[in-house]
Amino acid sequence: IQSFESINVAREASLSQAKTYEREGKERETGQKEKGEKAQHIIDSKIKAYLNNPDCNPKYFQNIAWWINSNNGVPSRPAIDLQQSSGWRKLEEGERVNLVDLAVNYLRNVSILPTEPNRENYAPAQAMLLIQRMRPSIYEEFGEDVWKKCAPEILKIDVDEDVKAIGRLHDTIAKQFPSVANDAIVNVLYQQLKRGYLSIFRIWGDRLSDAQAEVIMKIIRDDKINNEQRASILEEMAHHGKVAYVQSYLNEIFMEGWDKPPNPEYHRLRLLAFQLSPTSYISQILGALAKDREWGRQWLESVIGNHDSRFVGAVLVCSSQDIASLYIWLHKEYPPNTCPEHKGGTYTPTALDEIHHLKSHYLLIHLSTSGKPDSSKALEEIFRQYPQEDWLRSC
Repeated sequence: IQSFESINVAREASLSQAKTYEREGKERETGQKEKGEKAQHIIDSKIKAYLNNPDCNPKYFQNIAWWINSNNGVPSRPAIDLQQSSGWRKLEEGERVNLVDLAVNYLRNVSILPTEPNRENYAPAQAMLLIQRMRPSIYEEFGEDVWKKCAPEILKIDVDEDVKAIGRLHDTIAKQFPSVANDAIVNVLYQQLKRGYLSIFRIWGDRLSDAQAEVIMKIIRDDKINNEQRASILEEMAHHGKVAYVQSYLNEIFMEGWDKPPNPEYHRLRLLAFQLSPTSYISQILGALAKDREWGRQWLESVIGNHDSRFVGAVLVCSSQDIASLYIWLHKEYPPNTCPEHKGGTYTPTALDEIHHLKSHYLLIHLSTSGKPDSSKALEEIFRQYPQEDWLRSC
């Protein structure tokens, strides 16, 4: 009985402690909510005070645009469209009018300083979109001087929300102020090269003109950037329809031979050249592989990545005879006994895994199933080179 009583006492104490924790948790939650509501009330009041002040300095538009989308005293990621922000619904009609007036004065009279490569200033885009919707006539009146100081910050914005809205600003810059667009693209591109991630091409999209491509090609030739950066830019340009500019530049580099210059830092550029024009370069590639086996292995292992289809896709465009020649070289340099063995489970394929997959899967299956007249001859050539490989007969 004493044992059961002690158990009951312990259970009651545990339940009491649990209720205390629950009560204290609710009190903390209530206190935090009240604290947040109080902070938000202060923010809302300050915004209204600014907007109801006829002498409000237009530079404060940036602060208001930042805080107008806050909740519980904490600013969330700024809404590019201020009319969709949580704070817009709290404004009276006259305050909304005053906010638009402040946006106009901000764009006309405030110096918009450039931000660091890893930072963004949403205020120019927020002001432009607000004016475009609320005062379209003023939006149309903005000249090159206004757009020139706003464009770099507008082109840096990379958000999934409000893409269509920002796109309208991009369209205005591209169609009405092409010289401003050129300068802004160069500005943003150099910034993004410093941070190591390019988004300007995806943001600007199909608006990329030939004139802008020519400006970017000048950056490509700038000695201050390295070949990895060049490759990133050229890949984006090719992806956005400027293949001719990219091919012309790559042809200049490799016109003396596929392995010249031999530096590994050119390997990614070689892959891009081959990807864009497989039949133009396959003979050079096969010649370079035969001339210097070690260099060939180094290049091949560097460009065949994890499930990277670019090299494979380029190879399969080539003639059956060229594919057979590549297979023969690969089979000699990477015989079956060099194929890695994996004991079940998942694994990350290495370059060696990918090369053997290229040999046994892509090349042979392509020659066996392509239906091209010269495919059979290509397979016969492979078998003549390796008559001891009986399994090749099944192909």
